[in-house]
Amino acid sequence: MQTKPKITTLLYSAPALMLAMLMLFVNFQFFLQGSVGILTDYLKDSFHADAAVMSILSSSFFYSFILLQIPAGMIIDRFGVRKVATLACAFVAAGCWVFSQSSTLGWGVVGRILMGVGGAFSFISMLKTIKDWFAPQQFPILLGIVETVGMASTAGINTAVSKFAGLWGWRIAMMGVGGALTLLTFIIWWRVRDQLPVGVGDTKISGESFVVRVRRLLAKKELWWCGIFAGCNFSVVTVFTYLWCVPFLTQGYGLPEVTSVMLCSFIYLGIAVGSPLCGWLSNRAAFYLLMERGAILTLVLFGTLLYVPALPVWAIGILIFLLGITISTYHISFIYVSRSIPSTVQGTANGFVNMMTMIGAPLLQPVVGFFLSYEKDGKVFEGVEVYNLADFRVALTLIPICLVISLFCARAMKGK
Repeated sequence: MQTKPKITTLLYSAPALMLAMLMLFVNFQFFLQGSVGILTDYLKDSFHADAAVMSILSSSFFYSFILLQIPAGMIIDRFGVRKVATLACAFVAAGCWVFSQSSTLGWGVVGRILMGVGGAFSFISMLKTIKDWFAPQQFPILLGIVETVGMASTAGINTAVSKFAGLWGWRIAMMGVGGALTLLTFIIWWRVRDQLPVGVGDTKISGESFVVRVRRLLAKKELWWCGIFAGCNFSVVTVFTYLWCVPFLTQGYGLPEVTSVMLCSFIYLGIAVGSPLCGWLSNRAAFYLLMERGAILTLVLFGTLLYVPALPVWAIGILIFLLGITISTYHISFIYVSRSIPSTVQGTANGFVNMMTMIGAPLLQPVVGFFLSYEKDGKVFEGVEVYNLADFRVALTLIPICLVISLFCARAMKGK
């Protein structure tokens, strides 16, 4: 077995290059999760869609993404990162190409589903690579580092694609993303390697059936608390940022679309700052304490953004940035898995937690879209639904409710 590199030699190591490739894959996956929200005005015009239909288009990514999370972890545990990540990246690229050429809602949904199928393997592949190639005590720090770089670059991708869509159209922008992912597919196959031969590990656990392995994991109540906490805390991103942040700012506050996209991207910059801080604090404070403080601060910040009237642009930017920092406590759930779950089933456990983290998108995005369409009371301008701040405040109240639930989950982890 190869020696695991120290943090001081991280930037010069072969595993660091693997992480860089997989991190880029994760970045594109993050962008695609929220791409409907970024391109919402263009897509509404192309698909002649209202808020409810846009919610379906956005959430279709997450149906396949979430359903594959636990199987994805098991597949990566069995076949290794290199083969699985390469094939997964190819699926995401194919989804981008299909979506860019779609002329009907049905084909748009097919493209989004393909993106979700491939994207399901990206984050777990990255976690598996960190676990296999680096020492256990380095896990939270490395997770923080890759999230910092990843979220910062995701913010850049969001802004760049929004500008390209404004200049050349959303189809050209999505074709560009598909081309970049096609190139990345070949690079992942070329650079990424697996630490252990495929199939090496605990033969007793490796030979367990899918049902038995899942049952063993679901019997751990702490895993449930971690998953629900992550999902409710991260709902600010999966429900608000991914789909409704840009419309909230453009229609609720009358801001230009490019400005709204830039402000929404501040949440990724906040996560970029908060991720290494969260990793550092996880070695010095109890898990439940960090989770509890994160839930409380996120609730206060989002409540201020949603309900305080007439906020200036600079205040909106600061609030969204700070939200990113407090949301970063969702990482505690993955750090708990890395320290408490046997390595032979960590891919499966990470898949479960990641599934719970993202479950807010398919469950809550359509609900928010329904309430917006209902609350608009027939307000239509040039064939497009128009909402005001009052409409958004009613529909998005689901998120503060989720944050209250995350606080209870954090307190259930007391003593951990």
